[in-house]
Amino acid sequence: MPEEPYNPEKPIGEKIREIIEKTHPKEGVVKVSRVGKRYKIQRDHDYWKDFEEEVATDGAGTKGSIHNQQKTFSYAAQDAVAMTLDDLIEYNFEPRFLQAHIMLQKDDDEAKLQLVNGITNLCLANTWEDSRGRKYPVIYTGGETAVLNTLQGLEVGITAVGYAKPQDILIPHAYPGLELLGIASSGFHSNGYTLLREIFPVSRWDQPAPWNTNRTIGEELTIPTTIYLDTLKEILKDYRPHIKGLVHVTGGGLTKLKELSPFYHDVNMEIERYSSFKKNPDRPEFNEDVMPMFQWVYENYMKTKYPENADKLMCRWLNNGLGYVVMTTPDYSDQITNSITRSLGQAWLATTIGKITEGTGKIKINSIYSDKVVEFPI
Repeated sequence: MPEEPYNPEKPIGEKIREIIEKTHPKEGVVKVSRVGKRYKIQRDHDYWKDFEEEVATDGAGTKGSIHNQQKTFSYAAQDAVAMTLDDLIEYNFEPRFLQAHIMLQKDDDEAKLQLVNGITNLCLANTWEDSRGRKYPVIYTGGETAVLNTLQGLEVGITAVGYAKPQDILIPHAYPGLELLGIASSGFHSNGYTLLREIFPVSRWDQPAPWNTNRTIGEELTIPTTIYLDTLKEILKDYRPHIKGLVHVTGGGLTKLKELSPFYHDVNMEIERYSSFKKNPDRPEFNEDVMPMFQWVYENYMKTKYPENADKLMCRWLNNGLGYVVMTTPDYSDQITNSITRSLGQAWLATTIGKITEGTGKIKINSIYSDKVVEFPI
């Protein structure tokens, strides 16, 4: 008798509920209690009435197929959570609730549990505090697990809800004289993987990475996306009047900078040939100028396949070593840069990458790979 391909009764459902309930507060401004297989959320109306709400949804995307093959399920969870939590904080909305939609190509209870545990641990690590000084994790309120036999690998979709008081919402406004600070990425993060899977097919994932022979290509491709949330909350708390915009560098690469001026296109964003990634004994994968994984892709793929547009496509498809960008007044850029570096550790470098000038709505990027200048419209 053939083996049943999928058990729709989901026998691990109770284990999953036990895991996510670690994030459920039983008292305070919000309480969560179980009702059957779902959850009831009770809020203190006097507290929550002062907040506005924003919702963000994202996921691990094409990178999920590599995570599935490499069995790096906790990294897949971090990729998905990072994409949503760090999106919400762009406008200073603090993440407080999330739900997850976990989709697998094949039924795999161990993979499901690792993914749920990964999300739960990240919720517990990224806390928020009410006005009375009580701390809460990001509250994992449920979701769905599904098996899709047409899927290549896995996908983890996260919907997170953030809150901010109206006076604290950060609407970006670029104007001449502001500076742009770049925060280093940990690698490719979670964008550009349609391209990267073309460059590095599955047959190569167990081979040494040509830019770091101590690790395989699969290991390099599954480095998880950095979560910048705590660091950004810290600089917003200390330097809020001097921070004029934040942008999470994800799909679209450096074209995401246009989000720093969503309403006014009478400026230019001038990006220097930044060199934030100095040699660091704690992180040998960094070299003097640009992370070698990006340099390798440029030299060995882009210049050959797209000789006329290699620099522009690198800026559009990949993050080029930048995970987040902070727009700030120049008089506080050094303090904010130092605060970021202290928060993330010396290996996580931040530096000035450009400035806002009078202009006609252009992003002008001095390529870190050549002497070319790349332009995109704001």
